[in-house]
Amino acid sequence: MTTERRSAVVLVVSLLLVSLTPFIGTAAAEDSIHLSVDVQHVVLTPGGAANVTLTITNNGSSIDSFDVEVDNASLHPSWEVLALDANVTNVFPTWSKNTTVVVRLDAMGLPAHADTVELVVSDADGTAETRLTLALSVANVHAPRIETSGAGDGGLVVLQPGDVVDVSVPVYNDGNVEDTMLLGVNENPDLAGFWANYSSTGGSGNVSENQTGGNTTTATASSEVLMYGNSYTAANGLDGMLQTLLREVGDANVSANTGGGMTLAGHRSKVNTSGDTWNTSLSSQAWDLVVLQDQSQIPGFPRTQSDWTNSRDGAIGLGERIEDEGAEMMLMMTWGRRSGDAMNTARYPNFTAMNDHLLQGYLDYADNVTGVHPNATVYVAPVGLAYAKIHDDLLAAGSTPDQLGTLFYDLYTSDGSHPSLHGSYLAATTLFTAIHGASPVGLTVPTGINASAGQTLQMAAAHAVFNATSSWTYPWTSSGSGASASAVVGGDLLALFSDDVLENVSAFGSQSATLRL
Repeated sequence: MTTERRSAVVLVVSLLLVSLTPFIGTAAAEDSIHLSVDVQHVVLTPGGAANVTLTITNNGSSIDSFDVEVDNASLHPSWEVLALDANVTNVFPTWSKNTTVVVRLDAMGLPAHADTVELVVSDADGTAETRLTLALSVANVHAPRIETSGAGDGGLVVLQPGDVVDVSVPVYNDGNVEDTMLLGVNENPDLAGFWANYSSTGGSGNVSENQTGGNTTTATASSEVLMYGNSYTAANGLDGMLQTLLREVGDANVSANTGGGMTLAGHRSKVNTSGDTWNTSLSSQAWDLVVLQDQSQIPGFPRTQSDWTNSRDGAIGLGERIEDEGAEMMLMMTWGRRSGDAMNTARYPNFTAMNDHLLQGYLDYADNVTGVHPNATVYVAPVGLAYAKIHDDLLAAGSTPDQLGTLFYDLYTSDGSHPSLHGSYLAATTLFTAIHGASPVGLTVPTGINASAGQTLQMAAAHAVFNATSSWTYPWTSSGSGASASAVVGGDLLALFSDDVLENVSAFGSQSATLRL
């Protein structure tokens, strides 16, 4: 079945504040002829026109007539200045008469075309002449336009499930100044973040460049990430996998301390033990983010159970220590076991029930940390929700998710609990998206995962962050960094611009932007 979707693309142009410097009108005056205008500095937009009222006063002693001319010999060709009346007749002494001067600007007028023109009025016998200088300026016009009708079938792009299509979308600058344009999908781009990072010599340091097959993003600093976990984190080298993904978009260093069956309470104890690796790793350098993973069952336990309260208290203690070190905390929500927990079928009868309990447990951990330490920053990475996306899509298609041979089945090792390479990659892409804010679609897929499965895992990770938890706060949403140029359109369609900032678009020019669907 063909799925057809339309995506409205919102384009926002950054308005560069400029000032118009008016010219000073001058007059070469003959005492017997006095000239004045109602507007001495005419400012027009391209294609515009204005009428200027020229008042001629007869300061002579007799009735006189006057010839009106426009001295446009050196006037820029973008301008046309015409006197409607070549002659103004029978002006009594001390009396005045008005005439109209029409000023027109070409549709391609640029600010650089600013000029002056002289209005020349002489008496009928040519014995007296007065000149008045009129200043002409071109107003700055910012006029972005995005055109999608040339893409696909008159703007309609037809996708099959699993397709990735790059659409070239022309973006026009119909304004008369070179401009910078920010692009967004279904939302306004982050103007505040752009200006906060803007440099007159180097543009914005937060500009995303999610290139096809590369997802590279300009980075101003390295991402320093420390992980504390157990065998779920240690499996397949999750820290190294995450570091590889983050380095596709900038500098990054990721380290991990893991121990079998470690709980948050255990992590806290080791972090507070002088000389312990957990302790020295946290204090040995400045970390941006510390990712914490609890034992696989405890977060979903009842809140009165001692294991749960111990982990809660461990999270609170770690939150204080991490805050003291100047870092931020991210709790990595883990996943339900493939078929639930055979040792606790009442609480965890299947994947969905276990996953739901784990989700709420990690959210409660976060609430408890911020409740005790209001200034602490705590995020949750929804890895379990990415697992749920794979599970639920199979269920919706009429399949049995935990049946041998499905992608959901392949997320686990033979024990149905620990992650396989596929499961660890899904965790890594979800962490990448939660940390950085760019779409993982198009990132490198490790050897051992085929391209189709890799893309499905990437899209599940993007869904978990951009769609399922769109109301949550992440490092890139709280900082206003504008790191993400992607959006979820509908339930399963992802859209992102390969470059969400187009710089130096010439006046009346255009550039092409690539929209990946």
